[in-house]
Amino acid sequence: MTPHTTVADISPDECCGEQFFTLTSAKGELAPHLPQLRLVGQNDLPLVEIFVPCCGESLDIILDTARAACAIDYPTARFCVTVLDDGNSAALHKAIADLCKIWPNLSYHSRGVKPNAKVFAKAGNLNYGLFEIKRPFPPEFIAIMNADCMPTPDFLRATLPHMLTRSKLAIVGSAQYYYNLPDGDPLDQALDYYSAIKIPQLNRLGKSFASGSGCVIRYSTLLKTGGFPTFGSVEDVTLSSILTQSGDQILVLTEMVQLGLIPGSFEGHVLQTSRHKVGVSEQILTWSPSTSNTIPPRYRPALGWIGLSLTWKIVARFITNIFIPLALASGQQLVPTTLLRLQMVLAVSYISSIWLYEWLRAAHTGFRVSTFHHLREWFLATHQVAVMGASWSSARPEEPSSAAADLEQNRDPLSQSRYPRYYGDVVPFVCSDRPEDLYDELYDKIYFVQHANQDCIVAFQLCEKENPRVDPEEWFIIAERIPRVYEYLAHSTNTPTVDVDVYRPIDLHPRIVKYLGRLPVGYLLEKLDPGPLDATTLPLLTTLSASRTSSDDKVLPDNGVREPLLLLYYRWALQSLAMLAFVHEHGVYLMDFSSSTIWIRDDLSIALSGFVNATIPTDEWPYSPDGTRYETEIYYPTNHCGHPELSPKIDLSDWATFIWQLMRKDASSHGAQRHVIPTDPLDSTEMPGEVNAWEYHKQRLKEGKLQLLEEEQLGPMLVKAWKGEYENAREILQEVQAYLQQTGVRVDGEDEVVLDDGRKWEDVFTVVRRDGARWGREIRYK
Repeated sequence: MTPHTTVADISPDECCGEQFFTLTSAKGELAPHLPQLRLVGQNDLPLVEIFVPCCGESLDIILDTARAACAIDYPTARFCVTVLDDGNSAALHKAIADLCKIWPNLSYHSRGVKPNAKVFAKAGNLNYGLFEIKRPFPPEFIAIMNADCMPTPDFLRATLPHMLTRSKLAIVGSAQYYYNLPDGDPLDQALDYYSAIKIPQLNRLGKSFASGSGCVIRYSTLLKTGGFPTFGSVEDVTLSSILTQSGDQILVLTEMVQLGLIPGSFEGHVLQTSRHKVGVSEQILTWSPSTSNTIPPRYRPALGWIGLSLTWKIVARFITNIFIPLALASGQQLVPTTLLRLQMVLAVSYISSIWLYEWLRAAHTGFRVSTFHHLREWFLATHQVAVMGASWSSARPEEPSSAAADLEQNRDPLSQSRYPRYYGDVVPFVCSDRPEDLYDELYDKIYFVQHANQDCIVAFQLCEKENPRVDPEEWFIIAERIPRVYEYLAHSTNTPTVDVDVYRPIDLHPRIVKYLGRLPVGYLLEKLDPGPLDATTLPLLTTLSASRTSSDDKVLPDNGVREPLLLLYYRWALQSLAMLAFVHEHGVYLMDFSSSTIWIRDDLSIALSGFVNATIPTDEWPYSPDGTRYETEIYYPTNHCGHPELSPKIDLSDWATFIWQLMRKDASSHGAQRHVIPTDPLDSTEMPGEVNAWEYHKQRLKEGKLQLLEEEQLGPMLVKAWKGEYENAREILQEVQAYLQQTGVRVDGEDEVVLDDGRKWEDVFTVVRRDGARWGREIRYK
């Protein structure tokens, strides 16, 4: 059992610390004892994958655990057991292959590592199981059993009900029990103190730490964190701390659902106990400003405090063990004789209260726990200080260890070489490392890469760690802010079905890409296909007549048959306006809306993916910390401070530019020249030959000389939007709807256009994968 750090661990007087912690836990929200729940039935049960990580343990011990896991009372079709062997044992591989004949849901995997490789030990092994093993369906939950810990038959039916009834519960752990305890348990290895006293207290306070065996974790939680943290040797403590800081909950059951082995010798007991303690004390190194420390800054204070508190406890015991015997042996007077009677009264009262507290606590457990159990490791302090010093002074790897699934630098030369350089120097661990899985990029600020499992998109901010201007504390501020926009909108909708926890999926609106959760640096989004509009080649519009540049004349549309592509653009115009109306009505303005922020769904509808410069009205400073405008301004009023006006008009002007680019004949990517500013003459010969192009455009903007496309291309509405004549998105949305209905275009609901012949959009267009070094699609007529 990984030791828990509490108030008692940092108190100069550990007995007083225990009493204070008991009083504090009495104010917790949960009941003192969790109810024993059981999942019943055989149908509609969640999918579970049980990991059994091992590395060189006895073959019989590993096989016992594998058999026990396979024999769990749970439908075979709803769970599987995966043995992850870092020992790369041929004998174990053969033995598991033989057991697979009995249990087809059992499998063996090994990453084939060498003993001297820097592979992050158990955490690296578990991450290999998460991200490298291909599986037909992702599980809903991951369970972990150490190689020497066997689950009871009701392990899953006892742990899963708590997960299914508490949406914010990320991990359910379990107390460790042992089946090879010696008679009388002279070293008190049963850890009854933790299961009977400490675990209920920690549960009530919401500060539980799930040990690395006998726990069940949500698969989505591990995707959110990018797997198991590889900083230090206590991935369970690190992961638990990061999750609780992120707002997730952890519970540890005290009922017996696993049975393990304890070391069979005194030497083994000392080594195991010291390893746990020293591993936790190493968390103080998370405070290091070294570039190899990739733990996000917001998690470091709590993790470092855990390491510091335990380090202080060990060092205080060491000092006590050394100096008290020396003081007693000195023969000097240690207690002043002044007020001796009062001192005796206070001392007797103090000692009596401590003994009374210990006796009452032991009686509360039916004397299952002895008195002063928490002092059982005092004699190990000297050894633990020696081990801790050796551990801290040993050479640490130069390359950074990825922590809490956040970042990975130079995972290995082969892997790193497969990353495009424009990813930057740091990428999230969960990203696919195939260059063709670069999904999208937004203004060279946010990169979108497919997840290693190919089932979602990882969004993160470009980071060049060698740039001397980079402040590691602030570099990822844009990627940190974007989830807050989702969170604010989720709160603002005031819809009971919307989960406003920013670390869980948030589905705001059909025209906004679904948010799947936050990473320590970055966040996850749903994956759409065809996907990014800017990476999608579109057909050419062929049925529109030429348009004029005059801002006064108006050309009526031809009376030809509208082609489906034009109806698709009408559809996108309505859908983007419906999205803008939604965000504007909740006080959020995008400030940089363009085709770069649009992704396409499989039904060829569109959704917004970018909130880089979005405002948040609840902030003292509502603007994006980046504050850079990436799209060309047509209508861009500012306030007296020079900041953009917070109103729908800037977004509506950007919307007009977006639709203008679609409606022009050169909107596709078929090699035609693309125009950026609607002041460009449609006829290139009208452009003065010897004039500064940018000054020419600014002058035409000042004069209000904007291109007027055909009415069929929504030209008059675009000009009005560019000039700021619409007050809100609803106004222009209704005007577009009225025009379409007037011209015989069928509109279903708020933003859905129906094809003239009633076919589905997927029946008219087909999506083709484009060859290239990154994500690319082409939409063609069937």
